[in-house]
Amino acid sequence: MEQSKEEKIVPTAHRRYQSESLSCTPSASLQQSGRIQSFDTSVRISSDNDQQLLSRLQESWTTNRDFLGTSTFQLHGTSSWGSSHDFYFPTSRSTSKPVDSKGRSSAIHDAARITDWPEVLRLCREKPEWAGYTGKDGWTALHHMCNRRCPDPEVARALIEAAPETLWLPEEKNGWLPLHYACRFKAPKAVVYLLLHLNKRGKHTVSKRDHMGRTPLFYAVRYDAPPGVVGLLLQLDPNVVLEEDYHEDSPLALVWNTWAEKLEGKRLVASFLPGGFPEPEDTTAEERAVFLRKRLEKETKLKERWDKANLLLKAAFGFPVADDDETEAGFVVPSTSNRKWRVVHATAAVKCHLSLFRLACALHPEQVSELDCGDLRPGTAPQTALHLAASSNASGELGKMVIITLLSLYREAAKIPDETGSLPLHRLVENPRKTDWTQHAAILTEFYPRAVQIPDNFGLTPLHRAARAMNQHEVESDDENEDDETERSVIVQLVRSFPQAALQADEASYMPIHYACKSGTDWNADMETILNAARGAVQVSSRGSLPLHLAASNPRSTAGFLQKLIQLHPRAATIPDADGFLPFQLACRAGKSWSDISVLYDAYPAALQIVSPELPLQLACRHPSDTDLVRQLVQLYPEAAAVCDNTGRYPIHYACATKKNWETIEALVHAHAISVASTDRMGEVPFHMLALAVCSQHDDNTEELPSWLCDPEPDPSQDLTSLFELLRIDPTVLV
Repeated sequence: MEQSKEEKIVPTAHRRYQSESLSCTPSASLQQSGRIQSFDTSVRISSDNDQQLLSRLQESWTTNRDFLGTSTFQLHGTSSWGSSHDFYFPTSRSTSKPVDSKGRSSAIHDAARITDWPEVLRLCREKPEWAGYTGKDGWTALHHMCNRRCPDPEVARALIEAAPETLWLPEEKNGWLPLHYACRFKAPKAVVYLLLHLNKRGKHTVSKRDHMGRTPLFYAVRYDAPPGVVGLLLQLDPNVVLEEDYHEDSPLALVWNTWAEKLEGKRLVASFLPGGFPEPEDTTAEERAVFLRKRLEKETKLKERWDKANLLLKAAFGFPVADDDETEAGFVVPSTSNRKWRVVHATAAVKCHLSLFRLACALHPEQVSELDCGDLRPGTAPQTALHLAASSNASGELGKMVIITLLSLYREAAKIPDETGSLPLHRLVENPRKTDWTQHAAILTEFYPRAVQIPDNFGLTPLHRAARAMNQHEVESDDENEDDETERSVIVQLVRSFPQAALQADEASYMPIHYACKSGTDWNADMETILNAARGAVQVSSRGSLPLHLAASNPRSTAGFLQKLIQLHPRAATIPDADGFLPFQLACRAGKSWSDISVLYDAYPAALQIVSPELPLQLACRHPSDTDLVRQLVQLYPEAAAVCDNTGRYPIHYACATKKNWETIEALVHAHAISVASTDRMGEVPFHMLALAVCSQHDDNTEELPSWLCDPEPDPSQDLTSLFELLRIDPTVLV
């Protein structure tokens, strides 16, 4: 039969789609029914519309998108063209598959993308190296398998054994690992088990956060993963239960918070709290709790939420739990035997919804007065729920209400010390999440005013403890109302409540100002308040160290901080500590910047040339320091570069041993060029020491971890530049 001018024959493949270079068109039935019914091995195109549709199909197979403009995986759902079963994907056995930079074909990747699992298994056996192919979007075949809800664990096994490195490769858009997709799209427990245990490094993926700060457990909880999946994740890292994403949501919050904040949840929880139910007269708190626990069994929705929250909390603290049907699966979280579970202590120790904590207190009021003797956290000293609340990361109004609730149920808890002699106030004042005096510490002092005067077993009063954590005390500033900021300062209020504490020394002979100098950053109202209460304390030595010595050793102290101490005690800059170090030498050893320690040099310039115990230049080269510090020291006293210590090493030896950059080493070379070829008592020149330092960095025999679990490696080009320049100056070091 003769063809019309508008028609032409377009051959197509006869199998499902696996190629990115195909030629196929919809059949003629498209015009009749409005949808694609099948693909013929030979199709006539008789209209411009069909021709355009063919072009869109061909383009889509080249760009990894379907001809409707949607992402490829949406072809497995529904669209305006109808059910996914109405599509028939042809394929080509062409060898023109895309390849990556390592020459790996995309065949397995493409087969997984269209859920052709038999083909994936076949190719994994024949060409296992292809399983490592990674698309431009960071997706691998393993990502597609987990995203497409593959029901066959053998496919997961084949892909992991062929390319285990794909387990910890995050895709680009969301930063998801295959495990994230498996938990999000309800992969079977057997598949998740293989992702975690088939390769020894798979266990680390359970802790990986995506671009939103969410772990795989977050998605397993949110999307109701199959029974057993949550248990597998908790078994490897139960701590992720409490880890919050960037919106401050955690797996525990998913289970409770959203439901508890809805009208139904609020009503149900409120009916269990004091004032929310009719309390019979002449009943004890224990009898009311028994009544509420029986009532809870009848409220199925609340009971279900309560049980799930309890399960996650138990797992977070290492208690044995069973998740849904996991009892049959034998899932057990490793834990110490004979541990008593106290849900009041658990909810007080973590950041959780206030209604969850209050419900725990209503159901188990007897626990508020109990001491937890290492049950919640093995190895810890006996402590009350109030101790745990004082140390928790619950801040603001939530932290305040938890403390008030516990004290209203058992006010004597404010007076009970733990094994170290610490009252709840001792713990609270050093908590960086509870730095607002009015919201937290003031409540404890109202119930027990003498707490500000009582030292712990080491002689530390609450003021000592707060000063020791001064770098963490940051009250939100209000430029318009500085008086309010002072009123909320923990340290200011502690001094006002008991100023004598500023003059007390603990068992280590440290006064609060010594601790403040060890941990402080800027000279602020807190420092001024401590100083005003103990004006002469800046001249008091503790174990041979003045406050200026301690501040100079503090990497966080600023120039203004040091300047203020020098003004208060000018001679301190010239006084060595118990080990013979001047403040300027201590600052060089701490790796502080020149802009911070220049005030120490101005106060005592002769410190630059003092050899005992070590020259400042040698200290700066031996310890972490920036280029500017070393260059300034060399510029002010270049002769120091020519001084060797008792091991025969010059400053350049130490600079190479600590892998300083070339700018730093170059300054030492210009000051004393001969030292480049000088050997120490071990016969090593600076080039040898730098080469050994670079090699030792890569000779770590510890277990190799995924890159996102390791510290970022420094740029190797910096070390190579230094080695090259040293070799260029003295090529004989290789002889």
